[in-house]
Amino acid sequence: MQDNKKVQQFILQEKVGYGAFGDVYKAIDENTSEVFAIKRIFSGRSQQIDQSTIREISALSSLKGQNHIVPLQKVIFEKGCVYIVLPFYPYNLYEHIKKNSEINYKKIFKQLLLGVYNIHKLGFMHRDLKPLNILVDEKQNVYISDFGIARMNFGQCRNFNSNCEKHSYEVITLHFRPPENLLGCDNYHVSVDVWSLGCVFYQVVMKEILFYGDSQIEMLFKIFSKLGTPSAFIAPSLCGLPLFNAAAFPRFYPTKYLFQQELLSKIGYEGADLIDRMIQLEPSRRITMSEALQHQYFL
Repeated sequence: MQDNKKVQQFILQEKVGYGAFGDVYKAIDENTSEVFAIKRIFSGRSQQIDQSTIREISALSSLKGQNHIVPLQKVIFEKGCVYIVLPFYPYNLYEHIKKNSEINYKKIFKQLLLGVYNIHKLGFMHRDLKPLNILVDEKQNVYISDFGIARMNFGQCRNFNSNCEKHSYEVITLHFRPPENLLGCDNYHVSVDVWSLGCVFYQVVMKEILFYGDSQIEMLFKIFSKLGTPSAFIAPSLCGLPLFNAAAFPRFYPTKYLFQQELLSKIGYEGADLIDRMIQLEPSRRITMSEALQHQYFL
């Protein structure tokens, strides 16, 4: 793309991000001098918009005005491209925690809980919560972005059963993917976001990934080694999932890993307990966003 390309009143400047479906540019509104971020997505010669773009525009439109969600400003269709206009934020959460030693954990946690609460309240699952998809302004306020794989969660289903709509289980970035998805569950619910957000909280505090693996099977071993191998007593709903094979996994027992001294020294017992309630192996035992907002950590 040529430098300083103009799209309506917006002058596109340097590229600040990229993804599978397009690039993100810093842009200036020539009428107001305000700075924006513009996501440019190619629709190609067919002029057809891909499903991911439709989902993102639909979700952002539905969530407009909700706290701690990146607010959609405008959508422009021009010359085979879709331009999604959003506010410009200087950092994502990953960059923020790397650059700053003083982090207001409680503020970030509460704002993210409010953001995900609003997503779930309006019937969506985000399905890709991670530090790179959370933006931070100069005052350390956070905003959830990247709704390209968000889906409606019809009926607010919270248990695996035939009433839950089926979805692809190969979603959510690997290190933030819950065990039910890793085991092939295709009728999951909003608790997948709870797991991912718990992993985000841990990374914000400890500056390292909670469960690090290079493959699905390695991820499962890492999760089970800390939380226990599913059984009739530990996460029984996972035992019936398509990719679960009891003979393939050693018998691990639950640990108190999340109550390690370093984590406790940073956010106390209540903070560790909040993360622990989000990182539950059994999906139905995970805390909801409304329950999390009432947790003792914030009182």
